[in-house]
Order: sequence, then structure tokens, then C-alpha cells
Amino acid sequence: MLSPQSDFASTAKKEDQPRASSFNGSHRVPELDGLRGIAILLVLVYHFGLDFSGTGVLPSSVVTVIKQGWIGVDLFFVLSGFLIGGILIDSRRSPQFFKSFYVRRFFRIVPLYWLLFALSLVGVPGVPKVRSEVPWYAFLTFTQNFWTAQGRPAMVAFMGVTWSLAVEEQFYLAIPVLIRAVREKYLPWLVLGLVVMAPVLRLVLYYYLTGDMRRAAPYELTPCRADALGLGVLAAIVLRKPQVWQALAERGWLLNAALLVLAMGMPYFLRANMHQSSLVNTSLAYTWIALFFVCLLLIAVTQKQAIISRPLRARALMATGVLAYCLYLFHTVFDISAHALLSPHLPPTATAEGIIIVLSVVLTFVFAKLSWKYFEKPLIDRAHKFRT
Repeated sequence: MLSPQSDFASTAKKEDQPRASSFNGSHRVPELDGLRGIAILLVLVYHFGLDFSGTGVLPSSVVTVIKQGWIGVDLFFVLSGFLIGGILIDSRRSPQFFKSFYVRRFFRIVPLYWLLFALSLVGVPGVPKVRSEVPWYAFLTFTQNFWTAQGRPAMVAFMGVTWSLAVEEQFYLAIPVLIRAVREKYLPWLVLGLVVMAPVLRLVLYYYLTGDMRRAAPYELTPCRADALGLGVLAAIVLRKPQVWQALAERGWLLNAALLVLAMGMPYFLRANMHQSSLVNTSLAYTWIALFFVCLLLIAVTQKQAIISRPLRARALMATGVLAYCLYLFHTVFDISAHALLSPHLPPTATAEGIIIVLSVVLTFVFAKLSWKYFEKPLIDRAHKFRT
């Protein structure tokens, strides 16, 4: 969702094999934009694909693949842990540590989010208004996931996707304190403890909750997603150790082998929608998926010439990654609005549904591009006046 890499300078050489003795967070890494592009495309395919799957035109195997697009959110969590954790580690001794971090996060996240929230309150002509079971102050305090974790509460239009933003915001409150307060040699062990805690907590919730809460709470509560966020932070920590960086850069086959093993396990965890799955999936699958994405991230960062890394530098994919935050927040606005305004005037056919979806996607990307150029990037540039 977010683009923490906007805090990095755009000075990285794109094609060279890494020569630094460890990861240098001051350089923008194009492969990470590519990974973010993959994450948002997975989410878009999931939401827009589910719309089209209702037409009955797509084969069941294709629909099954589309339904797995929700894992794009897990990739976002890993990327946020890696990039935000890295930014904080690099500036942990700065006298402006907290002020700089929170000012930059505010300018990056809150203005566009407030715009979405205001639009949800005002509404769009033709879109039915819903009496929200989630109070307005939950959205303003980024605590809406406490309500959504209780099941499937009705909420004001367009805000359904923001539960994951609440998870990240709560992560942003906790991780700076940990990185600042915990001694460097103990920090990896503490983060590892949080990673291990997450599947255990999901297991406990699986036993004690019932109904929709059994599905929602392990998926949407921040402590339950600490494995994806924490593994990203761990990756940021270890890549800043010269000996680890050198080992990964010179022995890429180890990462490739690990990725292959993790990929072999993915079909088992993804064969059914994990939101309503078994005890094993609820407790372990999110961790497995996070490990898969962390391994992919490590290959992308340390193995510039790997087969996996090269496509991540595709300009279209990187450009999509830059727009990911706005695309994530506003794609449901155009999806819901286009269906509400056009569906009553079009025949209930697959062709009509396809037209609505294509129009929604195009408008979403156009809006995101304009938002980045005229709204988001100027705010980010202003935030960067606060030096660490």
C-alpha cells in the first residue's frame, strides 16, 4: 500500500551486482518498486476479478487463482516491515528520530487517507449509503481493524480496504519505540519473538473464537500479522550486516533453493480461501506466505541479475509500484461507483461487466497518476524538509 521507499534517494545503479558490503538504505532499490507493483496488481486482480467471476464466463480454475490475490496484502506487510524497519535502523541515533519519522509518515499517509474518508462521508451520487457499524472515530484513529476483526460489520462505503492500513499504522507506532529502545544485539531476537508469537496467537484465537470472528480476528488484528511485518524487519536487520550480505550475494543458490521449497508449499496453503480455513492454515499459512515473500525480496535485493529480479525492473511494473498507495485506497471507489452508475443502464451480460471493470481500472490508474504528481509527491517533498 504505502511507499516508504519514497524516503530513499534515487541514486541506485539498476543493473550492477551489489558491490556494497551491506544493504544501503540511502539508495532507492528499483526491484522493491517492482515488488510493490506485484502486490497492488494482486489486490486489483482479486477485487476486480471477483466482480467478473460472477458472470460465470471464467473457468473455475481461473476463478480459484483470482481468489488468491488477497496475498498481495501480505506482500505489502513484508515490504513495509523491510523498508520502514530499515529507515528506522539507519536513523536510530538521530536526535530527530521520532519527529522526522512521524512527520514523514503523516505527510505520506494521512492526507490521501483523509480525502478517501471525506469522500466516503459525502458519498457519490447513485451509490447507496450504508449505516456504518464501525464508528467514525475508529477510522480517524486507525483502529477500524478492531471492529472488522469481530466479523463482517457494515461500514461506510469505500473504507473496507483500510483495515490493513490500520494494521500498518499500529505497526508504525510500535516499531520505532522498539528500535530506539532495544539494544542493537537484542533487537533481532525480540523481533524474532514477535514473529513466533503471531502464529501461536492465531492458534489460540482459533480455539476460543467462533463464527466470523474465527476467520476475521487472526487475519486483521495487528499482533496476528506480526510475522509478516516482523520478517520484513528481520530482513532489513540482517542485510545491514556485511557478512550476511556478502554470503547472500555470493551464494544465491541458497535463496533460490529456499524459494523453491516455499513455492512448493504455497498450493497447499492457497488451495482454499484461507479466511475460512482449517486450524493448520490459520496458524501457519500466513507465516509460510510471509517467508516466501521475504525470500523473494532477498533475492531481488542481493541477486540483481537473477531471473526473478530482472522483470521487477520493468518500467511499467515499477511505475505501478510508485502509485500503489493511491491505487489501493481508491480502486474500490471507482469500482463501486462505476457499477452503481452504469449497471442499471446496461444489460446483465459478461460484456457489460467487462466494460465496467475496464473503465474502473483505467479511471483508477488515471486518478492515481494525477494524485501522485499533484498531491502526494509535493507533500512528500515538503516532509523531506524535516532532516534526520
